[in-house]
Amino acid sequence: MSQRLESGRSNFKQVTYRKVKVKQKSDIKVGSQTGQRIPPEFLKMPPLPKEPQPGDLIEFTYNNSLHWALYEGNGYVVHLALKCDISWGEFFSNMVKWCNKGVVKRELLKDVVKKNPYRVNNFLDSQYPQWSLNKILSTAKRKVGEEMEYSDLRKISRCFVIYLRYGLICKEQFCELPKSGDLIEIFYKGHQHWAIFEGNDYVVHLAPPKPTGLLSMFWSQKSTAVVQRALLKDVVNNHSHRVNNHSDDTFPPLPVNKILSAMKKKIGQEMRIEFSAWKTKCEVFATYLRYGLITKEPFCDTPKSGDMIEFFRTGYQHWALYEEDGYVIHLAPPDDFLGKQHIISSVALGFAVVKRQPLKEVVQGCPYRVNNYLDGCHSPRLLKDILRDAKNSIGKKMDYSLLHWNCEHFATYLRYKIAYSVQADNFLRVLQNKKMIDISGIEGPVCEEVVKKSAKACRIQGVCAGCG
Repeated sequence: MSQRLESGRSNFKQVTYRKVKVKQKSDIKVGSQTGQRIPPEFLKMPPLPKEPQPGDLIEFTYNNSLHWALYEGNGYVVHLALKCDISWGEFFSNMVKWCNKGVVKRELLKDVVKKNPYRVNNFLDSQYPQWSLNKILSTAKRKVGEEMEYSDLRKISRCFVIYLRYGLICKEQFCELPKSGDLIEIFYKGHQHWAIFEGNDYVVHLAPPKPTGLLSMFWSQKSTAVVQRALLKDVVNNHSHRVNNHSDDTFPPLPVNKILSAMKKKIGQEMRIEFSAWKTKCEVFATYLRYGLITKEPFCDTPKSGDMIEFFRTGYQHWALYEEDGYVIHLAPPDDFLGKQHIISSVALGFAVVKRQPLKEVVQGCPYRVNNYLDGCHSPRLLKDILRDAKNSIGKKMDYSLLHWNCEHFATYLRYKIAYSVQADNFLRVLQNKKMIDISGIEGPVCEEVVKKSAKACRIQGVCAGCG
C-alpha cells in the first residue's frame, strides 16, 4: 500500500485511559498516569458523531496496540483478531512466533474496545471513493470466519478495513484477486486510470499519449494513444488500485470469452487524442470491452447486418435486428398510443407493429450494444434468410405478450429461428421461486415452456417463410 495509507495512523501511548469531564464540547480521554495524554493529533480531530455509522472505520487500542475495525451496525464491528488467546505482556515477544494466525470476527464494539479509547477515522475518504454501503457490508459478512497468517497485526488490520471500505488491493491474502474481464481502477496522482484484466497478471488498457513538439510541456496538442497489453504491476506502478466493475448492476457484462476476444482485437489500435481527453477515454474504452456499450468513440465496433441490438430502457431491455445503412427492424408499439416506443402501449392494446427505423431514432439516448447472446449455443441463420424474413415482416401487426411474444422473441426468432426471451424466462423463474407457478422439469438456460409457446405464436404471426 502506498505511503498515503500511512497518513491515517495515530501513535497511542500504551496506557490505560479514563474519561474526565472538561469544558470543551466533547470529552477528552486522558491517561490515568499523571501527565500522559492522547497524542495531540487525536485531540485536534473535529467533533465526531456520538455513534459510528455503518461502514465507518473504527480506530482503537487492542492488546496494547493500535487496531482497526469496520462498524457494521447495531453495535457490531467486523475486524481481524488473534486466533489464539494468549497473555500479552512480558512473554509477547517469545509467544508471537507460535501465534501468528488471525481470524475475521464479528463482535460487539463494546466487547472489542472494552475501556480503551476509540474514534471514527475514515481517513482515506478524501482520496478514494468508498464502495456502496451494501457492497461494504456484504463483503464484510463474507469474510467473517476467514483465517489468515500475518507478521504485523496492526498493519494487516488496517489494510483489511481499508479493503472492506474502499476495495483497495494490497499484497495481503484477504484481497480477492482480479478475474478475467474485471475492470481495474488505478489511482494515479490527480486522476484515475482504467484497465481491463486479461489473466496471468496482464491487463489491456489505453496507454497515455506521449506529447511531442515544442508545446509538449502543455500536453494540449493531440498525440497518439495506443491500446497496449502490459503487466498489471507495470501499469499500477506502486499506485493504489482496485477491482471496480461499476456498472454490473445496470448492464450485464458480456461473456468472458467475448471480452477476451474483443481485447485481443483491440491491442495495437491507435487513437489521436489530447491528454486531458485521455483521462476519460481510458475508462470509456475499458467499459466498452466489458459491457459492449456502443458510443461514438473510434474504438467501438459498428453493428453488422443481422446483429441483434439490445437497448437499455428504464426497467427493461428493448431489442431490434440491425438491417444495414443505419436502420433496424423491430417489434414496436404503435405510435398513436401513449407516445412512441412505450412498452405499456403494446401491453395495453395487446398488439405491436414491425417497424423499420433509423437506429439513432430507436436509441432515444439510451445505452445500447450488439448482443448476439445465443451464438454460443445456436448457429445464426444465413444472412439472406434473416434479412428476407425481417423485411417481409415490416408493417405487420402482431399479437403482443410479455411472456410469449415480445420484441426479444421477435429478434431471436429472426436470427436463430428460436423465439426466446431472457427477460421472460427470468420473470417465470421469479414466479416459480414465489410458488406462483410450477415450471419444474425445465432445465438449462432456455425455458422450454416459453420456447414452445413462443414458436407457436411465431407460426401464428407468420414471421418466417415456410412457417405453417
